[in-house]
Amino acid sequence: LTAEMVEAPKNTGCEGVYKVRIVEFDVKDKQESGKRWDLGFGSARKPDPIVKLKVGSHALNTGKHSNSLTGTINNVKKTIPIKKGMAVTLEVLDADLGKDQVIGQTASADVCKLINASGKHTFTNFGQVNKVVLLFEKQK
Repeated sequence: LTAEMVEAPKNTGCEGVYKVRIVEFDVKDKQESGKRWDLGFGSARKPDPIVKLKVGSHALNTGKHSNSLTGTINNVKKTIPIKKGMAVTLEVLDADLGKDQVIGQTASADVCKLINASGKHTFTNFGQVNKVVLLFEKQK
């Protein structure tokens, strides 16, 4: 009778359960056409951004940030089981009465390409969006 030590393989990939957070956004002050986002005066001409993130079938949405070009978000997070090859879509909208207008959209075919050692990923320069910052915090 012989015995052999068996060790479970170590997971060195990105797969696991993560707390995913939308942290920050920054959009351009005008539409691609050069027009202001909204009618009105002063800050009322700025967009009312909503950030929508989808990882696989899991969705996270920020609330509307009225008359804002930038914003820091503290309360939009969700625990998501992440697997290699899960698609990610990110959309920033100007929330207006009746119809939301797209400020910018982008996507990645594999969420694992976004997750790095710091857990921070910044999408930059898509549509009229300067940046959107996401945090991926692996849960134990």
